[in-house]
Amino acid sequence: MKQLINTYLNGTLGQIIYAGVGKASTLECLLALDFKSLKLIEPIATTAKRREKRYGGEKVEVMHAALSSVTGNDDFTVMQPEKYSSLKQEINLRHILKNSQVKAVEPIKTIGLSDLIEEAKLSKDENNVLILNVNGLERECIENTPIESITQFSTLIVQIETQGIYTQDSHIDRQLKALLKPLGFYFEDIKPENTIFANLVFKRDDAALAQIANLHQVVSANQELKNQLEQIGAERESLANRFNTREQELEESKTKLTQQQEDADKQKAELSAQVAEAGAKAKQLEAQLAERTQQRDEQNKHHQEHKKRAESFKSQLEQVSAERESFTARLESSQQALEESQNRLIEQEDEADKLIKQSNVENSSLLKRLAALVTDKSELEKELLEVKRSASLGQKMLAKSQIDLDNLRDSYNKKANSEKDLVELVRELKEKLTLASKYYYQLQKEHPELLSSVSNTEER
Repeated sequence: MKQLINTYLNGTLGQIIYAGVGKASTLECLLALDFKSLKLIEPIATTAKRREKRYGGEKVEVMHAALSSVTGNDDFTVMQPEKYSSLKQEINLRHILKNSQVKAVEPIKTIGLSDLIEEAKLSKDENNVLILNVNGLERECIENTPIESITQFSTLIVQIETQGIYTQDSHIDRQLKALLKPLGFYFEDIKPENTIFANLVFKRDDAALAQIANLHQVVSANQELKNQLEQIGAERESLANRFNTREQELEESKTKLTQQQEDADKQKAELSAQVAEAGAKAKQLEAQLAERTQQRDEQNKHHQEHKKRAESFKSQLEQVSAERESFTARLESSQQALEESQNRLIEQEDEADKLIKQSNVENSSLLKRLAALVTDKSELEKELLEVKRSASLGQKMLAKSQIDLDNLRDSYNKKANSEKDLVELVRELKEKLTLASKYYYQLQKEHPELLSSVSNTEER
C-alpha cells in the first residue's frame, strides 16, 4: 500500500477518504502527503479512539463507523488478528491461520459510500482519493454508488483478498475492473500486500467519462423524442376519438330529428284527416239540421220534437267545432316544434363543420411537428452512431495502450530481476574475495614458508 501511495499520489491532493481497518504505517505515509483533508472511517472502536487521539486535528477527521453499501446498522465481526475483521458474517480464515478466532460481534453504525461522498461535498476539479480496505464489501460499495458520485475521485486504491476468506470467488480483481470500466476508470497497477491481500490502483479517465456523458445525453434526447412522439400520438388519438364522438352524436341528432319530423308529418296527416272528417260531419249535420227544420216547418204538429232534435244537433255541431279548434291548435304546436327541431339540427350541423375544420387544422399542425421530430430523431441517431464509433475507437486505443503498458512492465520486471541477480552475484563474489583475502592474509602471517614454497614451485 505504501509503495502505491508514494508512486501514484503526487502533487497537491484534494480530500482523501480512507475507509476500513488501516495500518498505522499507511496512515503515516498518507499524512506526509500534501492534501486538503483526510477522513478516516474506522470500524473498531478502540482503534478509532487511538486514531482520534493521535491523528485528529484540523485536517484529519476520524469517524467510528463501518463503510457499507447502505447507511444503517449492522453487526461487525471483530477477528483476532483484527486486520481480518469485517461486516461479513462468514469469515473462512482457519485454513490460513489456524490460531485465528472471532474476538467479538459488535453492533455498529454503517454508512453508505454514496452518503459519505455526499456529506464530504467533494469537488470534481480537485485531485480526490478514495482508499477502500473493507474486507469483502468492495464490489457492493461501488455497485451501489451512482456514477456522478464515484467519479468525484481521480484515484481509487482498493485492497482485495485473494484466498477466498470472505467470498468463494477468487477473481474479485476481474470483477472490479469490469465494474469500474463503464464508470470511467481504467486499471493502473496492482501490488501484493502479502500472501493474502493485494492492492489495486484505478485512475479516472476524463475522456471516457466525456464519451459516456455524451452517450447518456444522446440516449436521454432519444427517449425524450420518443416520449414526445408518444404524446403526439396520444393527442392525435384523443382528437380522433373526440371527432368520432361528435360525428356519432351528430348522426344520432340527425336520426332523432328525422324521426321527429316523420312523427310530426304523421300527426299532421292524422289531424288533417280528422279535420276533414269533422268538416264533412259538420256539413252532414248542417244538412240534417236544414232538413229537420224544413220538416219542422212542414209538420207543425211535431214542432216540439223537432225542436229537441235541432238543439241536439246544434250541441253536436258545437262539439265538433270545439274538436276542430283543438285539432288546429295541436297542429300549430306540432308545426312550431318541428321548426325548432329543424333550427337545432342546422345549429348542430354548423358546430360539426367547425369541429371538422378545427380538427383538420390541428392534424396538419401535428403532422408538421411529427415530421420535425422524425428529422431530429434521425440527426440524433447519426450523432449516437458517431459517438459509438468514437467510443469504440477510444476503447480499442485504450486496450492497445494497456497491452503496451503490460509489455513494458513485463520487460521492466525482467530487467529488474536480471539486475537484482547480477547484484546478488557481485555481492557473493565480493564476500568470497573478502574471505579469500582474509585467508591469504592469515596464511601469510601464520605459515609464510608455504607461500614461499608455492612461489618457488611456480618459478621452477
